[in-house]
Amino acid sequence: MSGAAHERQTRGSLIAGGLLLAAAIFVADLRLPLGASVPSLYVAVVLLGLWSPVRRFTAVAAVLASLLTTLGALLSPAGPSPWMAAVNRPTALMVIWLAALGVIRYKSAEKRLIAERRQAQAYLDIAAVPIVALDTAERVVLINPRGCDLVGRDRADVLGKDWIELSVPAAERARAREVFEGLRAGRLPPGHHYEMRILTSRGEQRLVEWRGTVTRSATGRVGGTLSSGEDTTEKKRAEALLASVVDSAPLTLLAVDRSGSITLAEGTGLQHMGFEPSELMGGPGSEHFRALSWLAQPLQRALAGEPSMATGELRGASYEVRATPLLDPSGHVVGALAVSLDVTERAHAEATLRRQQTLAQLGELAAVVAHEVRNPLAGIRATIQVLSKKLPPTEEATVKALFARIDALNEMTEDLLLFARPRPLQLAALPLEPLLREAAGLLTRDRRWSSTVVDIAADEACARADRLVLRGVFLNLLLNAAEAMSGAGTIRVSIAASGSTCRVSIRDSGPGIPTELRERIFEPFFTTKHRGTGLGLAIVRRQAELHGGEVSVSCPPDGGTTVTVTLPRQPPGA
Repeated sequence: MSGAAHERQTRGSLIAGGLLLAAAIFVADLRLPLGASVPSLYVAVVLLGLWSPVRRFTAVAAVLASLLTTLGALLSPAGPSPWMAAVNRPTALMVIWLAALGVIRYKSAEKRLIAERRQAQAYLDIAAVPIVALDTAERVVLINPRGCDLVGRDRADVLGKDWIELSVPAAERARAREVFEGLRAGRLPPGHHYEMRILTSRGEQRLVEWRGTVTRSATGRVGGTLSSGEDTTEKKRAEALLASVVDSAPLTLLAVDRSGSITLAEGTGLQHMGFEPSELMGGPGSEHFRALSWLAQPLQRALAGEPSMATGELRGASYEVRATPLLDPSGHVVGALAVSLDVTERAHAEATLRRQQTLAQLGELAAVVAHEVRNPLAGIRATIQVLSKKLPPTEEATVKALFARIDALNEMTEDLLLFARPRPLQLAALPLEPLLREAAGLLTRDRRWSSTVVDIAADEACARADRLVLRGVFLNLLLNAAEAMSGAGTIRVSIAASGSTCRVSIRDSGPGIPTELRERIFEPFFTTKHRGTGLGLAIVRRQAELHGGEVSVSCPPDGGTTVTVTLPRQPPGA
């Protein structure tokens, strides 16, 4: 039943009930002597206004009760005490109107409270961080869309529920209640910062940094708590990865004498560089040492008495070297010592961490932009549609062009939201071949790409993934491949499973990607198209990473571009 239908049913039931109750009291009043206090029972009819959605119900009920009380005084049989009738009737009228005044004031206060709560909810809805307000019983009274996204539930499924029982893991509920009571009792300061795990509807635990404070009524009475949070799960994972990489990274230790000849070459890092210690021993002019010019330069500065640091690359790996002078007891430089560390994985982890921080900031921006752009666009489109009916047929092309521009802006806004605030994944065991064939069918049904051939070399591979999201990833990559070939040619797709991963490679026969652009194509808003958001491949990479996978691109020497999506493997039925 809709809200309007329910309101009409409630209104009808209360009016009917009020009339029946008033009629019963009136009949009783007519049968009893004039001195009886039956008219006071009309207060019950007035009090029905507490539940009535009709604003004038209470006033009408009070007027009706007053008329019936007066009419009863004229028609009721005389009683043994005339003075009681003279007292009871005015008293009943006074009680009726006092009750009516009380109900009217209560309903006015309730109306103001509802309006204030709606205004507060409107402010919360555009906030880019999860915000949750609880009452004194830990029940949710307000929650914004980001808070709903955090727990993976609709607002209707959260409001009125015990927040701690609903969304805090059992092991942390005692601490959560301790924080809640500490805020309410004033033992914790406003803006208190604390970290708490949140349990989503899918059973996943997210780590959230909260800032909490108390809410107060107009009289200063504590009414509950208000907390805003930041989901730091991915940030903490990246930091943990960074720490583990640093702890396990291979080191290389090199020492040189005053002439620059290498006197010591040790460490597991040499094997990663592809050298044996004996190959580096000797003077700085050796062939192998010249290949490490980025390492030789800080050593030379250290021999001049200046500690230094440098970075370099070798065989696709990144290295960081720190060199320091070696001094004799009199303080003269007699040599230098350098420590080289393979920072390839650390650099990758740092880049991931920076990207996560950028995405968090972009998410805040996207929420504001979407709210400020999407709703006005809908209004503008509706207005143009109304105005177009009054324009001559000669302006039809202009109106269509305006609609196309508005729809393009709306599509850009949707892409921005999809990139900045992707929906929670619904992970399940997913065979990849049928999904790729479905994506290929969607591509070739478009007239622009009907001449494109998609050749899928299938291998039985099953990933743990979200079906709709992954289909969008593959369709996006197939569309890019078709565009690179101008719609004519064959896209070759291969599926392979190995160990704990499965890989899907999509190769086109287009012109390829220039070397200087390959690292940038996954950057948000970077595009080489005349019209485009530059978010397509950025969304692809982010969706793959949310699945625990990755995306890479290469351009084989014989032409074309190959994009490979690597995903966690899950055997069917597991």
